[in-house]
Parts: sequence; structure tokens; C-alpha cells
Amino acid sequence: MQSKSNVANALGKSGSGKSAHEFRKATKADLPAILAIYARARKLMAANGNPTQWGKTFPRESVIRDDIKCGRCTLLVDHLGGTEADAPAGFGAVKATARTLRVSTPGNPQGYQAGKSGATGAADPKSGAKAGASSKTSGAERILAVFAVCPGEDPTYKTIDGAWLDDDRYVTIHRVASAGIIKGAAHIIFGWVLSHYDNVRVDTHPNNRAMQHVLATNGFTRCGTIQLIDRPTDTLRIAFQRHNRKAA
Repeated sequence: MQSKSNVANALGKSGSGKSAHEFRKATKADLPAILAIYARARKLMAANGNPTQWGKTFPRESVIRDDIKCGRCTLLVDHLGGTEADAPAGFGAVKATARTLRVSTPGNPQGYQAGKSGATGAADPKSGAKAGASSKTSGAERILAVFAVCPGEDPTYKTIDGAWLDDDRYVTIHRVASAGIIKGAAHIIFGWVLSHYDNVRVDTHPNNRAMQHVLATNGFTRCGTIQLIDRPTDTLRIAFQRHNRKAA
């Protein structure tokens, strides 16, 4: 299954009309910010009746590092600096760190090209896009959310109490977490995922009502339950799938 377009293409303006959301691959330099986002997510989950999905240790740092190394770890970002909305009380938004602006260019093997904030670069020969920031995306980069796009067969999904929609090739989305800077980050993520991949699987904890709502709202079908294989306890997860079949 092929991605429908370049992984880093901008989503466009947010619902607030104030910012353009973009996606890029995470790098080693992003690790501290990613770890902080996951730490916040664990605390928020526990406070909302879901203390065991990630407990105090998941996702493991070794897994996150491997996600980054293998190009699975993907970031939702903008270039506004500051915060756009108040975070839930007691769960402050992860502080944004100023970074060099990364601009999408399909001609780049990684799908990204670094450019100076506010600068105008040469046009990409394939896309015509310039390797520089527009006036609308010239601020400091903020990492808004993190998730992993995992191609290939997921060994956890070989056995299901229920039935998948099909056995076609798919990608799995894992480890979704928001920095708490904007509202609706998960919906933005899945909107992007579904615009790039036709067949998507994901699982979540029975106590994670928020994610179940996000998946239902984004048209995923509840297919049954699966058992995680990377931990000895609390292994039950609800499995979801959405397959946008192409017309014959």
C-alpha cells in the first residue's frame, strides 16, 4: 500500500484559523520533547480512569528511539510559538522549543528539507514548492503531538477475538499523544492518516474512552479485541480498522 502523498505535506489551517499544521518525521533531537509529551499523557490517562494502559513506563524509551531510527515516529507541528489554547487544569502543555523550520520537499529522500525560519529557498524541481517558510509559518516550531506510523504486519494482530475487515496490507497507528497545546490533535492526526493511507488499523485500551470516541468519529469499525504481547498484564485492547477501498 502506497502513501497517497508526501508524508510532510501541510494540512492547512486549523479550525481556529490561526495556524497551519504540518507533519514531519521525528529526529534524535526531538527525543526530550517526545518523552515529555508521553509523560504528560500518562499522567492525564491516570487522572481520567485509565492508569494502566501506559502505566509509568510505556511507551518505553527504547521503543521510541527505534521509532525514530526507523522513520515511524511522526510529529504534528506548527510554527506559532506560545500556546493556542489552555491545557486541562493540572496538566500543563508541554513547552514548545524553538527549532529550525523544516519544510516539506518531495525531492528530499526523507521528505523534509531544513530551511531558515522566514527564508525563501529554491523551488523543488518536482513539486515547485520553495524550500523556505511562508509568512504564515515563520514562527518558532511547536511540537503539538506525536504518533507512530507502522507499516507491515503487526504481530499483535495475528490473533483477534472477532474479525478484521480484511487481510489486505495495512498500516498501524501506535503511541498517539498530544502535547496539550491545541485542542483536537488526535482528530487532526487521524484526518491526516486517512488522507495518506487507505487501510489503517489501531487498538486502544477499554478504559480509553477518549480514543475510542476519536476512532468512532473518524469512521473506524470496532473489529473485536486483541491481546498485547509486549507485557505480562493488562493486555486486552479493543481493535479498530478503517479501509477506504478504491472504486473498481
